[in-house]
This record gives sequence, C-alpha cells and structure tokens, in this order.
Amino acid sequence: MAPLDTSCAESPSVDLASLAEASRWVAWQDEARGSTGKPTKTPINPATGGKAMADNPSTWGTRQAAEVRARDLPLPFGSGGIGLELGEHEGCAVGGIDLDTCRDPETGALAPWALEVIRRFATYAEVSPSGTGMKVFFLYHPADGAAIRQVMGTATGRKWARKGGDHPPGIELYISGRFFAVTGEQYPDAPAELRRVPLADVLWLIREAGPAMAAEDGDASRKPGRIAKSLGVKAGGGDGSRSAAAFKTAANVKRAGGSFADFLAALEADPVTAEWRTEKGEAQGGRELRRAWERAGEPAEPTPDADGVTWPFSYVMREEGLFYLPQPKRDPRTGEEMEGTPMRLSAAFRVLGEARDADGHGRALLLAWTDSDGREQRYALPRRLLHGEGGALAGDLEDRGLRVRTGQNYRTRLAEALSGVKTPNRIASADRTGWHTAGGRMAYVMADGCAYGDAAEKVLLAGAGSGAMARVAASGTLEGWQQGVAAPAVGNHRLALFLAAALASPLLEILGVEGGGLHLLGGSSTGKSTCLEAAASAWGSPRMGQQVRSWRSTANALEGAAVECSDALLALDEIGLADGKDVAVTMYTLAGGAGRGRADRTGALRAPKTWRSLFLSTGEVSPAAKIVEAGQRSRAGQDVRCVSVPADAGCGRGVWQTLHSFRDGEGLSNAVKAAALAHHGHAARAFVNALTRMRAEKPAELLRGLQETVVAFTRGAHVPADADGQVRRVAQRFGVIAAAGDLATELGILPWPEGEAQRAAVAGFVAWLAGRGGHGAGEAQTSLSAVRAFIGAHGSSRFSTLLLSTEQGSETEDSSRPVINRAGWRRQTVQGWEYLVLPEAWRDEVCKGLDAQQVARELDAHGYLRRGEGKNLAARVRIPGEGQPRLFVILPGLLAGGAE
Repeated sequence: MAPLDTSCAESPSVDLASLAEASRWVAWQDEARGSTGKPTKTPINPATGGKAMADNPSTWGTRQAAEVRARDLPLPFGSGGIGLELGEHEGCAVGGIDLDTCRDPETGALAPWALEVIRRFATYAEVSPSGTGMKVFFLYHPADGAAIRQVMGTATGRKWARKGGDHPPGIELYISGRFFAVTGEQYPDAPAELRRVPLADVLWLIREAGPAMAAEDGDASRKPGRIAKSLGVKAGGGDGSRSAAAFKTAANVKRAGGSFADFLAALEADPVTAEWRTEKGEAQGGRELRRAWERAGEPAEPTPDADGVTWPFSYVMREEGLFYLPQPKRDPRTGEEMEGTPMRLSAAFRVLGEARDADGHGRALLLAWTDSDGREQRYALPRRLLHGEGGALAGDLEDRGLRVRTGQNYRTRLAEALSGVKTPNRIASADRTGWHTAGGRMAYVMADGCAYGDAAEKVLLAGAGSGAMARVAASGTLEGWQQGVAAPAVGNHRLALFLAAALASPLLEILGVEGGGLHLLGGSSTGKSTCLEAAASAWGSPRMGQQVRSWRSTANALEGAAVECSDALLALDEIGLADGKDVAVTMYTLAGGAGRGRADRTGALRAPKTWRSLFLSTGEVSPAAKIVEAGQRSRAGQDVRCVSVPADAGCGRGVWQTLHSFRDGEGLSNAVKAAALAHHGHAARAFVNALTRMRAEKPAELLRGLQETVVAFTRGAHVPADADGQVRRVAQRFGVIAAAGDLATELGILPWPEGEAQRAAVAGFVAWLAGRGGHGAGEAQTSLSAVRAFIGAHGSSRFSTLLLSTEQGSETEDSSRPVINRAGWRRQTVQGWEYLVLPEAWRDEVCKGLDAQQVARELDAHGYLRRGEGKNLAARVRIPGEGQPRLFVILPGLLAGGAE
C-alpha cells in the first residue's frame, strides 16, 4: 500500500505500516495500579521516557521511536511493548474496539459475539497482549465524531461488560483519549488494513451489539433491567415533577440506545418514577407510558435553546456558564451509580451563528457575551483554532473579556463543545467593509459590522473591533449635520467638493470604476483641515485617530485602514508628516485597491487584501513634491492616482468663497468644525441605506442615472476635446464625485440646490488641470518639466558657452568661463539659447528616474529637440576640440514656451 498521506480523512483504508511515520505512537509497560497493586498498562513518552498523555500529542512519537523506547523499559511486571493513540490527529481519525475475554488462547477460537463484531467491522484486528482478547482498529470520518459521542453519551468511549469474575467478557469502544497496545499478531480472517467504517456500523455496536453482549443471552427484551443498567441510564427524577422525570428518563434511555422495556425497568430504579408508573403511567392501558416513550424521539437529541443552538451531548449552557456534565460512574465496591461533578468550562456566552466566506472557507463561530465592564463583546472564532493547542483558543477569549477555566482538561472540553455545537444561523463572512453578496443578494457592511440591504443571510465583518466601531459611531442628528456642516458648503466649492467626494466611494463598485484620491493643497490656515474633517463627519467622528487618520503611518497600517474603509471614505491629514519614500508606494497601493502579496506559514501565497476607495488628503506640499523631497522622481501615474487641487479658491480667503453670515473665514471654519464634532456618522449611513434599497428595487435605473451623470461630466466644456487619456481618467473621478453629490441632494441628504455638486466638481477639475500645466499626457508633462528643471538649475554653470567667431566663421569655446563637471554646451541663436547635452549627463542626470529615450521622443514630438539622422534622437554636432560627438540638442522653444 502507498505511504500514508498526512491527511487520511478521505482515505478508505490504511495499514499500520503506513502509520509508522505518524506521530501517534507510545511505548507501554505494566505498572502497579493505585492501592490495589494490580498491573495496568501505562503509556510512555518515546522521547523522554516519562508518562505519555492521551490529550497531549507532544508526548507521542513515531513507531520507530516507540519501539526503541520499549526495548529500554524496565518492565516491572514483565509486560510491555508499543501502542497506538486513538482519536483524530494529523488529519487521521482512528478508533478502536477492545474485545475482552473472547478468545481461547489454546485454540484461538473466538466467542460468537466477538466474531460478529469483527466480521461486521471488516477491518484490521489482532490478538491482545494477554492472548485472551482481540483489538479491532478502524478509521472513522472526523465529521462523524460528534454523532458517535452523542450516542455514546461520553466524549471518548463506552464499555459494556457481563457480571462476574475479574475479567468478564466485555466490549470497549474508544474514538479518542486512549491508546491501544499493538502486538502485530493479526487475526487470520481480518483484512490487513484499517478500514473506514460507516457511521451506521459504529452506532450498531453502541445500540445493539454492546447491550446485547452485556445481557448474557443477547435478548434485550428478556433482560430489560440489566440492559438498562448496562446502558448507564439513570431515572430523570429530582425536579419535583414526576411526569417530567418520567419523560426525561425516556429520553435518557433512547439516547443510550435502549428499548421500551429498558425504559420500564429504568422507571422502577427510582422511587419517584416508579410511583408515577404505578399511579398514572399504567392507567388507561399504559397510554401515558407510550406517550412518554414516543415523545422522547428516536433517538433522543439534545434540545436546542431559545436561539436554536444545540450543544453536544454532556454539554449545557447555563446562566453561570458552559458546563460539561460527566456521565454517572459505578462505584467499584458497591456497584451503585455515582453522579459526576459538573465542570464549569467558561463564563456564559451566546452562539449567534456560523460564518463562512463566499467560497465556503474561513469557517468561524460568531460568539457574543457581556464582559466585566458591561460591554457587549463579539468574536468570530475561527474553527481552525479548535484543532490547535487549547491555550491559543482560551487566550483569545480571555483577551476579549470571556473568563475561561485554566487547565488542559478544561480547555480540551471547551474545544470539544465548540467543535460540536450546532446553530441554524448562517452568516456570510466579509474581510472588508463595503459591498458584499450574501445568499445571492447585495448588502453593504459598515466598519462596525452593521449591514444594510436585504441579503438572505446576515453578514459578518471579520475582525471588526471596538476601534472600528468607535470610528463610525454616530453623534447628534442628521439635521444638525445638514445645517452646521453641509449647508455652509453652498457657494464654497472646495468644501462642497470634499463633502460630495466623501459619499462617492460606495458608487465605485456600482459603476465598475477604479479608485483614486483628491489632495487639497495649500498653506496653513486656509481651511484644508476643515474640509477634511467635514467630509469625515459624514461617516463618523472627525477627530484625529478616528475617521481622520494621519499620513504619518506605516504602509501596513495604511493598508489595514484601506480595508476598513473599502467602499467608504479614507481621510488622511497632512502629507508633510509622511516619509517621502513611502508616499509613492502608498498612493499606488491605495488607488490600486490591492495590498502586498504575502505567504502563509506553509509558504503558499495568500490572497492579497483588496478594497475600493476614493480617498481624501491634505497637505502644505503636493504628493509629487513629497516624492521629489525624498530624492525620487514623481511619475505621471502617481499624479493621476492622487490629484492635487489648490485650497485657495481665488478669493483671498483660502477655501472660502462665500462667508454666509460669518465675519471671516476663521469664524466659518470654527463653526463647521464644531458642528462636525457634535453631529456626525449619519449622512453616510443614510446614503448607503438608500443605495441598498435602490440596488434591490431599481438596479438598472440607478446604474443608468449614475452613468449618464459621469459621462456628461467627462464630455463637458471643461474637458478639452483633445485631452489625454490620463486627463479623462481624472475627469471620470470628478464625474463620480458629481454623481454622488447629485444623488445625495436628490435623496435629501445634502441640503443643496440643484447643480451644486456639479459646480463644485467642475471647479475642482479646472483648478487641477490649471495646476497641472496642460491637458496632454502626464508622461509628456513630466519629461518636459524634468528637462526644463535641469537647464533652469544648471544652464549657466554646467554648460560651456560656444561663441561664433566672425573672423574665422566658426565657433570657439568661451575660455573666460571655466566649467566644472560639464553637462554639455550652449550657444546663442536668434530664437534663444540652444543646449547641447552630453549623452551621459542626459541619461544619468537630466532624465534620472525616467526613460531617457522616451524623454527625447517626447521633446521631439513637441518640437523641442533637433534630432539626428535616421532613427537617431541625438544629433552629431561639431564641437571645438571634440570632433562631432552625438549630443541631445534642446531647442530654445522649450524654455520660452513654458507650459504646453
């Protein structure tokens, strides 16, 4: 057989040899048991020689390690060997059946009841170390574990035994928490492989074969009392109601796999239920007896709570917390049943539902509880944590205010309870804010996890913490915001532009357009921060660290902020605080909508974080200037991704064109800031709530209206007919802002006259275009500007002047001006100075950070370069004493023309 895949959850069979490399083996030896002194098999850690623990895989090892350790054991009772730990480990779930006192060591003959089990399971079986029993090993599907435990009534295993003697015939079934000694003495009629056993066969053993064997003659109907006792069923008395006790007893018997006769016998075991049976149960032909039995269900299942949540058998949620209820045990001296002590595992919490992403991955249980400060806490518990060390799970819960009992046993029980809990509520998991499809319908998720829309399922924002909730918390009223923040924007184009832009991000997904940014550029006290805080107040608190964030953040922090603000507003204040080296990358990242690729712990590439955002920024310098400040070259693509709009609206009052009733711009700024602080978090919620309704009721009409507004803007008179594609991309962004403002005005969210958003968007676009220096391609603008800047800085200091000799009719170099670190030559013409640049200086200095050939082509296309023959952009020029080197000849028009 092929070597074992480390995940054999789907394998139909596997042999012991293939399990040899699995870390689930132990050594063992017989040691004295307690005060009796009788030998018992003790598991030994293959690595340390200490005691191995059934609930601690770190104390197990490979088969070879176990065999080496077994050879070195002292064997105080003369017996020892190796064993295999049962349960689910490394993707493989192994169960075992111990058939005691079923084999004649002389002849090898098996008892009929044992032979029936071996044949039914049809899996690997071997002779036990004593020679008088058999061990049966089988595979079970991990998903069947909860059902097996529920029917067994215990977490690890179940035992049935006949009365009499020290070693009566018995059957023990275990699916975890135990090791089985391995002898290698295979039973001849059994297969050599561990076979995956259907759930029905395991349930047959629990409900029929085990109880029948314990009844000696196998006839459950003739031994009801003994079968009821072997099932471990106790009567349901103790709550003061005889009828309730009888019904509970019926449920207990059915849960244990018993029959109606077992139920009658169990009633007799308790005085309360015995009295009920005599006085009421057997009246009218035993109708009440039958009614109690039938209402118990077949088989009995744990009862769902008020939220529809069903806990695994033996677990119960009470007001005091989650409890594990051990099954009763028999006193070995008296044979009487003893109640187990309930184990409190944690404080109380609720299971709100099970979440998973659109692909069915990322499963998580949504839990809720009230912490010690009286605050409601919610936590999406990843199911993968249930299969790690219990400390990580308990630590996450404790960190969020849920008290959890310490100790490995408590943590194991807690993980088992959470693994088996069932909830009818299905939740769509989202890893970012904004638009999501849940159950085939659209919903919008805010940063606090609140979802808008008629999605068929609830939507959970994974990782939404208290910080995110505080950022979008509402204060005051929408009417207060409209009067104090939005109304002053009428006639003030920069403020109106930012308020409309604050609501534009939710339209990106609907329109299918890319994100980008607006940067309000200007000096201090011009009203930049007022516009940004006003825009932020549409979504939540305008305080720094809440909706307004600082540019002075790491790239990872801004990536996380973008995820939290997907399809929402990301507001960044004062770019001057940022590291210039990070600005270029950050702008590409924010506008591009995807984070850096990262590997998981296995080395596989994780899906990058994604978002959609139209972000707003302010600063006394432009993003391009900040990039240059760091010694880098600002590229056209960066300028398009975040466009700079001058804060000065041209009236000498910064952003303010209209003061309304205020004496000056400072008073108006202070009033808008105060209103934003008092009234925030309403406008965006109203906007996305209306959008979700419109997407559900009239999606085509909504899309058509938005597209018409955007297209009309890009074709307006403010956009030159021959504008470059980059200019049209920016025009589209301003068009989306105009569409958002128009729609919010129609909805009554922005209290503006018709067309106000359009006027603000046009003003912003025209101001950007003027500051850009033209409507051609950004790369061309960058190329021309780079050459102009270099010549402007070094034209007279690093270029030798060529003088025309009237006597000789040729040029000579001006020796009166020595030039150090020469970049080329210059000469005076009728049109102005002509610059002749050395190829090395052109490539390494003039065009540093750019494609030098592309810069030359741009100058040639604009008529600013005298090119050479054929395909040569550099021309051969006669230079005194230098021959005819190829030089890049810059014509005077470049400097004279300035802008395009």
